[in-house]
Amino acid sequence: MSAALSNLIGASRVLAAVARDSIFGKLCVASRWRCDGSALFCHTAQYKTWRYISPLSNWHYMSNRLFNAAYFLRSSHEMTSTPSVESCSHVLHSAGGMAVPPVQSTLSPSCSFLLKNSFGFLPDINLWPPFVITGTLIATYFASLVKMIGSSRILHALAKDNIYGILLSPATKATLGGNPWVAVLASWILVWMVLLIGSLNEIAELTSIFFLLSYFCTNLATLALELASAPNFRPTFKLFSWHTSLLGCAGTLVMMFFINFIYASISIILFIILFMILHYRAPLESWGSISQALMFHQVRKYLLLLDSRKDHVKFWRPNMLLMVANPRSCCELIHFVNDLKKGGLFLLGHVKVGQYQEVTSGDPCLDEMPYWLGLVDHLRVKAFTELTMAPSVREGMWQLIRIGGLGAMKPNTIILGFYDNMLPQDSFQKKEIFKEVKYANLELKEVRTKFLSRSTSDRQMNPSEYVLLMKDCIKMGKNLCLARNFHLLDKEKIIKSSETYYIDAWPVNFTAPHTRMDYNTTCLFLLQLACVLKMTNNWKKRTCLRVFLCIDPRQDDTMRLQYRLEQLLQLLRISASIHLVAIDNCLQYLGSDSALVQSGTESQETAYSDGATGAPTQQQAVTSPKDLPQNYLQAVNQLLVDKMQGTAVCFLYLPEPPSDSTEHMRYLQQLQILTDGLPPTMLVYGQSLVTSTAL
Repeated sequence: MSAALSNLIGASRVLAAVARDSIFGKLCVASRWRCDGSALFCHTAQYKTWRYISPLSNWHYMSNRLFNAAYFLRSSHEMTSTPSVESCSHVLHSAGGMAVPPVQSTLSPSCSFLLKNSFGFLPDINLWPPFVITGTLIATYFASLVKMIGSSRILHALAKDNIYGILLSPATKATLGGNPWVAVLASWILVWMVLLIGSLNEIAELTSIFFLLSYFCTNLATLALELASAPNFRPTFKLFSWHTSLLGCAGTLVMMFFINFIYASISIILFIILFMILHYRAPLESWGSISQALMFHQVRKYLLLLDSRKDHVKFWRPNMLLMVANPRSCCELIHFVNDLKKGGLFLLGHVKVGQYQEVTSGDPCLDEMPYWLGLVDHLRVKAFTELTMAPSVREGMWQLIRIGGLGAMKPNTIILGFYDNMLPQDSFQKKEIFKEVKYANLELKEVRTKFLSRSTSDRQMNPSEYVLLMKDCIKMGKNLCLARNFHLLDKEKIIKSSETYYIDAWPVNFTAPHTRMDYNTTCLFLLQLACVLKMTNNWKKRTCLRVFLCIDPRQDDTMRLQYRLEQLLQLLRISASIHLVAIDNCLQYLGSDSALVQSGTESQETAYSDGATGAPTQQQAVTSPKDLPQNYLQAVNQLLVDKMQGTAVCFLYLPEPPSDSTEHMRYLQQLQILTDGLPPTMLVYGQSLVTSTAL
């Protein structure tokens, strides 16, 4: 009651003070004396005491006198800027019928900014001064208590979410009843730090700017929700639109800078910093993120604009689909493909073999998807996961190749693990494989437990099915790569080492050595992948690219062939060193009359097309695996081993798989002999043009 009475009386005093400051001009000239409804207060210059002139007994007579006084003051104000003390005394004498000493008021006309420069005048003009003090203390106490408790709860919630790290970790402490006493104490200290500014005007500007900033955030959030077209955002305000939200954002910003430009600039910078920290450190909780809705809206719009019919070789990039049976044995390969994609699409594909009709409840792919997403989080690779269920791996791969990706973002290169009898290595035992992840839906221990080790007996396809799977990739128009020995890849050692490692490219088909001078589509694709890997940040500083030119000194024009390769690399703008390798010791195992040892100079010259592609057509002739002696393949393998000292990764030519099913096993055995004992090796088969000389 005291607070209400104080506010009521204080409001009347403020009205009198506003009138006294001549804010509304001549309209309130008569209010230059302080009126309190039933009494007129005068502060005399002689006695410095308050006197009450009570007109309650003759109120009607007093009202007439006040009207005459107001008219007199209006006339006096029109003649002079301010009424004199004598005229004021005369008016009071006329109004009250009593003689009043000359007034020297504290509200004299010389003070034109009373409300700004004087905050303690209310108790002096109140009926009882303690009313104002008591009401102010009670109102201030309850208002500050509500604000401090609310802010402390917010601070406690931020600390529990661990968004800002150890900075707010002490604020997580609370009593047994759940009262966050540390957060309350911190809020109290922050309030006193603001009060130590010492100027109410400065504090008012600061609090006003932060209030406006909160309204700006609210308008910004509604604007983002409207632009994201979220179906569940249905505001009840009938006049709401993105125009009103935008107007609210603009209005609050303008008012912030109008109040104080420096404070507004600092608050905006602080808001951006806090937003960026919240965006990058926010835990994966279920409260929802507006950024996800905005990104979905924008990605959908740009995916519709991305037209596959407008693809051009100038802007080709590797979109990889890596088929993974068990990620426990191929984490090094996943990291390698993540580097090799060069800003392209990276898909991790997995096929669960089984009949969907036999599933009793739920979808096995949906149940397993969180573990694959957790694996991607802990490996810190930029990859999508695609899972499917099919009666066989081959049918499942058909599905992934056809429907993997979205819109024009489809995989153009399929990567398979090599089919051999080696026991799979456990990559999860290497500590450097996994990166530190602050927030993840699943802990690393859960991911490790899900993907168990496997043996060679757990394979779900035979060699013939594996070769048919390779044929299917080529038939679908996809580039094909086979990865072998990538468990030997130690990328952390390469990055941290002071030594120089090599990326080796061998653009020669060892199963058809007579075509070693024809740089067909596969050779160009091989050179492109080696160059892309060299361009990535992790490999750029510590590796060098080497291109090996295989020659037969007995028949080949060495200088001419080297010059031709140099021109090709210069045309493709590939920075690499050329190394000549004599393979006459290997060719002797083929016999002098064999068609496989025909001179490269007699083979068909490479006919380059226009400058847009700079690529020849793919060789269609395929040598049968039965024509290659095992001694020749072993000699080539020994040659490769001798030349790959200090090699981090090598790229070899992958011959096209044979169509005859009886040759599938022999084909895989020859690839195995060719790559035994080599460092991490990528066998490459190119299906489409990937190089351009027009950029």
